[in-house]
Amino acid sequence: MKRFALLIILSFSFLFFSCDDEEIIEGCTDPVACNYDSNATDLLLGSCNYPLESVLEFTYSDDLVTGLVGEDVISHVHIRNSSCEAVSIKARKIFTSTDEYSAYFCFADVCFGSDVTVSPTTLTLESFEEDDYFKGYFNSSVPGTYEVLYRFYLENNPDIYIEKVIVYEISAS
Repeated sequence: MKRFALLIILSFSFLFFSCDDEEIIEGCTDPVACNYDSNATDLLLGSCNYPLESVLEFTYSDDLVTGLVGEDVISHVHIRNSSCEAVSIKARKIFTSTDEYSAYFCFADVCFGSDVTVSPTTLTLESFEEDDYFKGYFNSSVPGTYEVLYRFYLENNPDIYIEKVIVYEISAS
């Protein structure tokens, strides 16, 4: 009987100690999320990215920038793709330059002169990727307050866009 009890104890010990712990894989466990990981076994809090109603969103922008006559005044805009799919974005400047003042911009690592209103190049952003490569430049020989409208839209669907008005305050000194 002692042998039988010892055999049972050894059998349970063998079974208990021979089971490997399941490997914990942190990640998003929600199949509705953009970054769902079917291999994840443990939800890493805050790790799931859900698509927003708007495909594009501003994460940073200068609303008002100031400068002096004759200087290039620079504004910055950061854009994020808030969808589950990669998107290609174009930029458009809505402003008419004159001999007294001009606006130009850099987008997707390329700068365009004041005569360009729509970027000929596109910027591709992966799901929830953010870009900080847009810069708007303004130069004026006349003091004043000027507004430039920038529109960022999907290359394959220009009806999906976001807009930002940048105010440039130019002073004489």
